[in-house]
Amino acid sequence: MPMQAAFFYDYPPGDGDVYGQDRRERLEEIVSLYPHVVRGNNFDAHADSLRDVEVIFATWGMPNLSDAQLGRMPNLEAVFYAAGNVKAFAQQLIDHDILLVSAWAINAIPVAEMALAQVLLSCRGYYRAMRRFSDNHDGNQAKSFNRTGVFGETVGLIGMGMIGKRLAKHLQDFSFKVIANDPFLSEEQASDLGVERVSLEDLFRRSHIVSNHIPDIPSTKNVLTGSLFESMREG
Repeated sequence: MPMQAAFFYDYPPGDGDVYGQDRRERLEEIVSLYPHVVRGNNFDAHADSLRDVEVIFATWGMPNLSDAQLGRMPNLEAVFYAAGNVKAFAQQLIDHDILLVSAWAINAIPVAEMALAQVLLSCRGYYRAMRRFSDNHDGNQAKSFNRTGVFGETVGLIGMGMIGKRLAKHLQDFSFKVIANDPFLSEEQASDLGVERVSLEDLFRRSHIVSNHIPDIPSTKNVLTGSLFESMREG
């Protein structure tokens, strides 16, 4: 009898389907898939049908399952998460000895590349010029401000997980000076990565651009305050 599996996720359909038809067909060759996508707000409606589920395939919007919800899936052995950071829901799974596999390493590649693009555009004044042009539709006036360029400019990275590490390497290839803040980053690790470890206050004060890569979880709420942004230098 094939292994029983289900999809758990909740994100806008317009963002695309990680588990598109071709992937679903491939999965159906090796598991028996529950025909509905389970979300945090419809779990109770499907719970009776999930008792035999052994594997969950998840992505963005994976609910943080409670003890009671996990208790209704006594055969659950593994969750395969087709995305990056798992801190929003991992602890409950770990506490119940459920295997959690994440695509965090490969997911970091396009995210770091996108962040690099944003930094480069910012250094050339792209976003400021676009705002000015939308106000007056004068191309010359929209570009009439100093732009720092790239060479020797300072970029601050908040959070040095897989994305932060990849982005630091990309930035160094463009001759940026990279400073970083992460409570789990040691001086030795910072040295190996070629970044300077600084306080959060120092990072905002010194950086021309700040790139934030800390997870959006309750413990990080209000870490980034208005006073930090106000301390950034002009330009």
